[in-house]
Amino acid sequence: LGPHQRWGCEQLQLNPRGGRIVLGANRGSGKSVWAKFGIPLATIALGTHKFPLIIDTKQTEGEASLNQIRDELESGDLAKRWPNLRFVPRSRSTRKHKMDTSREIQLEGGWIVAVGAQARIRGIRRRMADGSMIRPDLAVADDLEDERSARSNFQTNQLEEWVFSSVSGLGTAERLITIMLIGTTLSVDSLMNRALKNRGRFASWTSKRFPIMEAVSDQMTGGRLDRLIWPERYDMNYVRSLLDPKSPNFVGYLTFSREYLLDPRVISEALWTEALLGKAGEYKPIPIDPKTGKPNRRWFKSIVVAVDPSWGTKGDLCGIVVAGLGPD
Repeated sequence: LGPHQRWGCEQLQLNPRGGRIVLGANRGSGKSVWAKFGIPLATIALGTHKFPLIIDTKQTEGEASLNQIRDELESGDLAKRWPNLRFVPRSRSTRKHKMDTSREIQLEGGWIVAVGAQARIRGIRRRMADGSMIRPDLAVADDLEDERSARSNFQTNQLEEWVFSSVSGLGTAERLITIMLIGTTLSVDSLMNRALKNRGRFASWTSKRFPIMEAVSDQMTGGRLDRLIWPERYDMNYVRSLLDPKSPNFVGYLTFSREYLLDPRVISEALWTEALLGKAGEYKPIPIDPKTGKPNRRWFKSIVVAVDPSWGTKGDLCGIVVAGLGPD
């Protein structure tokens, strides 16, 4: 398991009833398979939860996860090792005439049901093989947003309201529901970014970001070093390739910042754009003043200085850029 997956498992152990957990992880970190396959099976196998609800952007994506679970249980030895993961025979099934097998699985230890974001889930419940009724006690939401909805403040507000009204209301006083949001930050005001920053109604949620790398202080020089969060999976050559236009892995700085560093930026607020900076090698060398032997400042039409001030106290350095506009 990666550090984000270990942390998520620890939080589920610490908050098995009524927990509110937000986990941000970079693209390609295996979070989706773990969230929609590992967590539901593990919680039922161990008996910590009886009704995990898988929530995805679309219903069809959740159904694909259920098919993966079903295939694994039918072909592997998980059911042999864990009695709770055995299928309930159709003769004992409590929904043999109504059950949609593409959206739900009944096991000896409980139910797994898949739904899409903003689905009508109020009052959802299922009957166990022993006849007892249960409601969802764990909701695992993976990448609830796509790029379009994450950039819409209206859709984000709707999704947030659905989480706090419909999903939070699924539990009962006797068996509180634990909710875990997992995903990447697709925009500054996306639901995941709000939750990870504990904004508004997410103020009391337990949250943590796991970017592909982070800046740490160098005790020898006092500067900053980039440290990989999961060195067993990634190396710095791979990270550099994401920013190398000549590499097939190239994603660009904005995507890298948003989906790998979990630090989305607003393009319209950028002080230095690609159009402003131009391309390297386009400009002529600055003429040298024969009297002083230094670059002739009079050659410039104008000189611009831009300063990126440091507001933090943890090694964040100020940035200063000086640019000159030539006569042509």
